[in-house]
Amino acid sequence: MKFFLTIIFVTGYLLAVGQPVIVSSHSEEGKRLQKKLGPDFFVELGVIEVPHSTVHNFSKACADIMAAEKYKDVYAHGSAVVNKQGKPEYFFVSVTSPFQFNSVDKTNRTAEFDSLANVLATHLRPFVESFISKRTIGRKTVVTMSSTAKIQAVARSTRDSTISAIDALSEMRDTLGIKYISLSKSLLNTIPAAIYRFPNVEALLLSDNDIEAVELDLSRLPKLKQIDLTGNILRDGSIRLSKNKSLKMLMLQKNQLNDIPAAVKRCKGLEMLWLGSNSLSKLSNKSFRRAKSVLDLNFYKSGLAVLPKGIKKMKRLEVLDLYYNNLKSLPKTITKLRNLTHLAIAHNQIEALPADIEKLSKIHTLYAHHNHLSKLPESFNKMKNLKLLDLGYNWFVQFPEPLTSFVNLQELDLSSNNFQDFPEQLLQIQKLERLHLRGNPFLKPGSDIIYSKQLSVLKDKNIEVFY
Repeated sequence: MKFFLTIIFVTGYLLAVGQPVIVSSHSEEGKRLQKKLGPDFFVELGVIEVPHSTVHNFSKACADIMAAEKYKDVYAHGSAVVNKQGKPEYFFVSVTSPFQFNSVDKTNRTAEFDSLANVLATHLRPFVESFISKRTIGRKTVVTMSSTAKIQAVARSTRDSTISAIDALSEMRDTLGIKYISLSKSLLNTIPAAIYRFPNVEALLLSDNDIEAVELDLSRLPKLKQIDLTGNILRDGSIRLSKNKSLKMLMLQKNQLNDIPAAVKRCKGLEMLWLGSNSLSKLSNKSFRRAKSVLDLNFYKSGLAVLPKGIKKMKRLEVLDLYYNNLKSLPKTITKLRNLTHLAIAHNQIEALPADIEKLSKIHTLYAHHNHLSKLPESFNKMKNLKLLDLGYNWFVQFPEPLTSFVNLQELDLSSNNFQDFPEQLLQIQKLERLHLRGNPFLKPGSDIIYSKQLSVLKDKNIEVFY
C-alpha cells in the first residue's frame, strides 16, 4: 500500500508542476497508469503516421543511451500522451527484439529488456520535455514512435542533376545544371533561401519535414513545375506564392490545412493539386474559384461529409479522388465536370449516383467500391466510354441492368455484394477482359461445378474470372 501511495504522490506532483511522467510500459507504475487511461485509449486516439523529425530525435536519444549500456539490435518504443498544447503528460517506454528466443532465453531477455526500459525512462527526460507535437495541437491524443539502436541514413539520389543534401545548396558550383532539389526528411523548419541559386530547377521535393510557412518568389525559379510539401505543418494562410504560370504540380497532403490555399489562385498553370489527409472542414463553394485550372484534384481522406456544389467551377477537371471520406451523396453539380475521365469515390457511404450521371460521358475509370449502392441510375447505360468499373463491397442484390449494354467495358468488379445466384446478365456484356466476383453468397464450395456452364461461356470469351 505504501508503494502505491508513493507512486500516486510522485505522479501527482510531476503533473502539478507541469512535468511529464515517464515510465516503463511494463513497470507497476506503467501498468497502473495505462489502466487509469483505459484499455481503448491508445487504440482510439493513436497517431499512426509520425513525422520523420520525431522518429529521428527519438532514435538518436535512444541510440546514445543504448550505446552507453552496450545494447544493440533492439527496438525501443515510445508512446506520448499529449495534451491540447501538444506537450506530453505521460510517456511510456518499452523495449523489444527482432530475434526469436527459446523459452528460457525469452524469460531472461524479457527481464533484461524491462530493465533497459527503466534505464531509458530515466534518461529520456530531456527528449520528452523538449518534445512538442505540433501536428496534433488542439486535441488530446497519443503519438507513438519506434527506434533501433542505429539511425538509418535517408537514401539519396545520386543523379548529377539532383541536389540531395542541404550543404550542397551552398557548395554546388554548377548551379545551372540542377533540375531537382530533393530534401525530403532533412529536418527542415523553413525552406532554405539557397534554392534561388538554381534558376533551372524543375522540382522542389520537401516532404516529411517540419516546415510551417512557405513564401516563394517563383519569378526567381521560372522553370519550377513541381512542389512537394507532403507531411509538413502547413496551415491556412501559411503558404505564399508569387504569381506564376510555370507551376504544374502542388502536393500538400498530410498537413494542417482546412481549405484550398488562397495561394493556389496565383498559380495560373496549375494542373495537379493534392490535398489528401488534411481536414478540409472549411471547404466551401468559393474555395473552388482558386483552382479553376486544375486537372487532377485529390481530396483523399479529408473528412468530407459534403462535397460543396461549387465543385462545378472546375470545368477542366479530369481526375477527382474522393477516397476515404464520409460522403453519403454527390452534389448534382458534379455532372457539370464534362471533362472528367477518372472518378474515385470508394470508401464512402454513398447510396446513389447522380440521376443524370450520363453527362459525365468521358469517364472511363470509376472506382465506387465500399459504398452503399444497391442500384444504378437508368441513364448509366449511356456511359459508353467506361473501361474499368469497380462496384465491389456494395449492397447490390439484383444485377444492375444498365451494365448489359456496355461495349467498351474491360474490367468489372462486383466482389462482395449480395448476389444469391450467378448473375446470368453477365454473359451479355461484350469485350469484358476481367471479372471479379469473389465474396458473393452464390459462391459456395462446389460453385465451380454448379455454374460450370456459365463459367465456360465466360472462358470461351477469353474473360479472366476471379471467384
